[in-house]
Amino acid sequence: MFGVEPAQGRQAALEISKVVGGLGVCSALLAFAFDSLGLNLMRFGALDVPRNAMCFLVFGLLIALFTPRFSHIRTSLVLIIPMLSQFYQVGLAWDYPVGPSSIIRILPYVAVAIAMAAGLCHRPVMPSKPEQLAWVGCLALGALGLVGGMEYGSSGIFGFFVFGLYLPMTYFYIKSRMTVEDHVSAQIGAAGLISFLMFAVGTFVVIRLGSGMEIGGVSGLLGTRNVSDYNLIFAYMLLLWPIALVGASWFGPWLCGGLSMLFIASAVMGLSRTGILMVPLLVVVGLATLYAKQSRSLVQSLAAMGLVGAIAWTMAPNRETLGIVWAQRFNVGSVAQMLDVANRVRPGGDDSAARDQLRNEALRLWRQEPLIGHGYGGFGAFSVRGYNDAHSASFTTLAENGVLGLAGLYILLGFLALRLGRLATFKAPGPKSLFLMSLVVWVIAVHTVGGNLGVFSEHGFNVNAINGVLLVMYFWVHTLFRDHSGQELIPA
Repeated sequence: MFGVEPAQGRQAALEISKVVGGLGVCSALLAFAFDSLGLNLMRFGALDVPRNAMCFLVFGLLIALFTPRFSHIRTSLVLIIPMLSQFYQVGLAWDYPVGPSSIIRILPYVAVAIAMAAGLCHRPVMPSKPEQLAWVGCLALGALGLVGGMEYGSSGIFGFFVFGLYLPMTYFYIKSRMTVEDHVSAQIGAAGLISFLMFAVGTFVVIRLGSGMEIGGVSGLLGTRNVSDYNLIFAYMLLLWPIALVGASWFGPWLCGGLSMLFIASAVMGLSRTGILMVPLLVVVGLATLYAKQSRSLVQSLAAMGLVGAIAWTMAPNRETLGIVWAQRFNVGSVAQMLDVANRVRPGGDDSAARDQLRNEALRLWRQEPLIGHGYGGFGAFSVRGYNDAHSASFTTLAENGVLGLAGLYILLGFLALRLGRLATFKAPGPKSLFLMSLVVWVIAVHTVGGNLGVFSEHGFNVNAINGVLLVMYFWVHTLFRDHSGQELIPA
């Protein structure tokens, strides 16, 4: 069986759903009331009610984080609040005059860090020698980014906070909770499931609310998916998928099937070319490994996929033009063009010209500061292209953190790959190999579409470190499984 009893997992997921759902309803009513009274507390322009509701929800969850009444789900809140900050930041993007350096943008992370620090002070944890060395490395990389980025804004300060303090603190907080909470595995699974649902459903909500918007001279569905910043959401969902699937399995195959279709539908509506190729593969592997010897459960999950797919199709905005937009995304107008897609999208191909220019710009900046780079947010500050990143984790890291930062990134990814590979060799039921596969697909995505462990720029609106938080969660996914003797799988 899994390392979490289904009843225990369901209870954890339902408890956090009640809190998030209840606060969400209250936030929506409060936002509607303020709008009816003509009060705009956040000084938003368009879409006042939805964006105010999102801000009220984040504030409500932060209050719950410090309330003793919700101490039993505090670990889930510590993990969910950073995930929700994606839509919080999107809400602050439009017509918000304070700018990217405002304290309100980093409020969720600061508040969660304070809560984790309080928990670690109450029950400290002794780091092992490898953990101490890793923490020193995080502090060093954070300091290098701080030194490089301090001269042109607050991005360097936030970068040091994330890499030197926030992410290591998240790691040690989960480790500390494992010594006092027998249900910490259920908390991780519940947080992964709820966060995945928020990203999948949130994608539809944002695209539907902003359907037909124009950004960067592009209108229609493509402009709307840029407003939702689906490239970032897709990267987060890739890492969340295995955790969410395990969490869904606590409720039964119908939820696993529905979740699978939501994953596919979000990639279709988000117009993700990587997603439309990779997500069906991840879904097939996930369901096949989860229900390898349970044909009835597999059929039930497939039936749920069909039902959710039909519902998603009826909700999709501009669905009559979806095929045309997808043909434009792949630049396919004939059979010959379809067969030549691989050549056109490769580096140097006809369809990769924009990304090639961004990567050349990143190389130009890297040559100026090859060892430590220009610091966090440096690409957005010094690039002449007008983008916040190079649409590639490696090229953005080179420009902002130099070869030292790039080495640190690949050491982390290599260590995680070895750890997840070892986990996959244990004889325990469940989609263990899916974690390694999702990590590999995530690496491909962030190196071709864009993304980084932390997103912050003086010229951008996304201030988050969700990828970093998710990779920290991956250090503890072994707690979701047990071998046939009932022992938890803890890879060396």
